[in-house]
Amino acid sequence: MKVLIRSAELTDNYSIVRLSNEWGYSISEDLSLARMHKLISCTNYKMYVAEDTISQQICGWIILEKRFFFGSGDYIEIMGLVVDENYRRNKIAQQLIKQSELWAADLGLDTIIVLSDIQREESHRFYQSSGFELKKTSNVYHKQVKP
Repeated sequence: MKVLIRSAELTDNYSIVRLSNEWGYSISEDLSLARMHKLISCTNYKMYVAEDTISQQICGWIILEKRFFFGSGDYIEIMGLVVDENYRRNKIAQQLIKQSELWAADLGLDTIIVLSDIQREESHRFYQSSGFELKKTSNVYHKQVKP
């Protein structure tokens, strides 16, 4: 299977919503489009899609953010990665990871991190097989505040 990895476009929104829902994050097309506008307009973010070159269907996406932490400096964080369940085991996620490495290199950065929910064991195996090393486990605390 041959896929094209390219920058996401607003016209990809329907497919991005479909894959987001498959990933477990329900989102409306309007909200997705608003978020895509923000991603595309901000230089600290990149979103790439994997497009099946035969069907022209979007079969995966990755969202990256250039981040800064005082203790370690600049790095790239994978904010989300999903591949259509019908396309899994075809090295599409690896190609999306490779694209993240290329973007990091373009920015002169040598570190990519990803946070993965403790329940997503298949994701843990994937990231480890892709060269990521487990550095630590964390608790995530959440607090709602009034805007």
